[in-house]
Amino acid sequence: MPKYLLLILFLLLNITVKAQKLSSSEKDKIEARLDEYMTLISAGEYEAIMEYVYPKVFTIASKKDMIAMFSGIGTGLEFSFDNPDLKWIEGVHNNNYALIRYSMEMGIKLVSEETKTESMFNTMKVIFESQFGAENVEAQKEDFSLKVNAGKYIVAINEDIHSNWFFMEFDESNQALMSMLLSEDLISSVNTRIAKE
Repeated sequence: MPKYLLLILFLLLNITVKAQKLSSSEKDKIEARLDEYMTLISAGEYEAIMEYVYPKVFTIASKKDMIAMFSGIGTGLEFSFDNPDLKWIEGVHNNNYALIRYSMEMGIKLVSEETKTESMFNTMKVIFESQFGAENVEAQKEDFSLKVNAGKYIVAINEDIHSNWFFMEFDESNQALMSMLLSEDLISSVNTRIAKE
């Protein structure tokens, strides 16, 4: 009988630990840092953005390469981010990770002579339709602009309790890349939570 009681207590403790939610102060920290991150993205502050990116991402692409890539993307394009809406933040796997569901209106305008072509406009339209769904992309050919209702998931990561939270987009369609950056247990937890949507 004591063995069974001990087993039951162990299981209850395990369930309780797994069911713990992020504290409101941790959610506030994540929200504040995420707001800073989104503001920097809107401002095109690519070097500063790197201080918010999950460091393991740089094992795949260096900071220097990522800054160059983001800077190149911005050439000839103007981005705007409006009406950001943080849907929810939920602890996953353990309280060192959180899954964030957000949405926003993203504006993309082709502004240089090199980008203001019908071919480039159509290419951008197809890219954003494949990423966010055709129903979420409004194309305005007359001024070479796109309006995208973007909804995504971000994983917030704080592997050292005394450090800041870092972010990376969780790309459901690219599980191979996700497995290079996150543990299989974490990926499973995130996929399970997303499936509840």
